[in-house]
Order: sequence, then C-alpha cells, then structure tokens
Amino acid sequence: MGLFKKNIAQGTPLSPQEALLQRYNGARNNLILVVAFTLVNMVMLVAGSSSYFLFSASIPYYLTFFGMLQTGNLPADYYYGWTDFLPSHTSFLVIIIIISVILTAIYALCWFLSKKRGFGWLVFALISFIIDTIFMFVFVGFSADMIIDVVFHTWVIISLSSGISAAVKLTKLPPQEEAPVDIQADIPTMVQQRDYTVTPVESAPAAAEQVNELSQETVNEIPKED
Repeated sequence: MGLFKKNIAQGTPLSPQEALLQRYNGARNNLILVVAFTLVNMVMLVAGSSSYFLFSASIPYYLTFFGMLQTGNLPADYYYGWTDFLPSHTSFLVIIIIISVILTAIYALCWFLSKKRGFGWLVFALISFIIDTIFMFVFVGFSADMIIDVVFHTWVIISLSSGISAAVKLTKLPPQEEAPVDIQADIPTMVQQRDYTVTPVESAPAAAEQVNELSQETVNEIPKED
C-alpha cells in the first residue's frame, strides 16, 4: 500500500495521518530488529558463544540449540549423565539450521511486504510471534533469568499490535486535500515591456523608384564645365 510512504518533516507538529504513520513504521522497525538479532544469536550459538542478545525470536534459536545438542556440538556439561548418548550426523544440524533460517526469513518477508502490500503481513508477523512466545513458555519454561526475555517478547507484541491499529485507523482517515498551486505566482513579471511592433517594409518597386529619384537629383547637382 502506498499509504505508508511519506517523509515526515522534522521540527513540525505531526498531523493525525503522520502520527499514525510513525507508529506503523515503528512497528516495522522493531520487526526487522527481531530478524537481525535472531540471526546474530543463531550465528553466535553455532560458533560456540554463550552470549545471547534479547529482542530475538525463540523458535529459530532453540531449534538451532536442539540441532547442536543432538549432534554433540555443545559443551560437555550438557551431556552429563547421558551414558547412552549417540550423536546424530552433522547433516541433521544443517537441516535444522536451514529450517531456522527459513522461519526467521518469514519475519523479514513480513517486514518487506508490509510496506508494499499492506498491514495484513504485519498481522501475520504478530500471530507468528505470539506462537513463538507460547513456544517459549511451553517448551522452555519460565524462570527468573527469563524475565527480561519475556519483557522484550511482550514489547514486540505490543509494538506490532500498535502498528496494526495505526494502519487500520490510517485507512479510515479521509484523504488529505492538497493546497491549490498558483501557477502564475511562480512566473516572474517583466520590468518593462518592449514594443515589438513590426513596421511593414516597402515594396521593392517603390524602393527602387526612390533610389532612382535620389540618383537623378544627385546628378543634377554636379557642376558642368563651360
């Protein structure tokens, strides 16, 4: 939809349309942050880092974690007490990573299409992220060290909901009337008008007759010898 493309001038009060547009774009910006941090967390997990950035989707990350666990690529502490553990082939991890990347790419697709195709794609992203949050509670559980992660998941859901609400209100607003353009106002006036009246040229026979008369008078004025 072309509704969501407008440059908002800085330092001027926002119109109702511009304020709603700002909320919608803010939701889209948060969505692309989710995509970026999810990919970063997956790369760091595969690289063996224990660091974890917030503002990330849970399903792609924990799928990657599960693939790392099943293939024996996590630190030895995770396998303590697993006497009969048999690691899966590395191809299993590759498949899991591909699935995780596709799930993350869906959010990126929603971000992209929500600019061109309307806020329905933002609704799809919201539903997907709600499912992601439910997955986090059901399969990962809840503990004190997850409070900040829960807060950020809640913030993303609120942000996407606010953006969708703004988009719905934006479509119901009457179209803005553009100020009429005074074309004459931009045309500079001439300081002084010149008279470009064309004087008709005498015909050729009349001009020739005048030349002949002038020549005869000139001849008559020449003194003659006695």
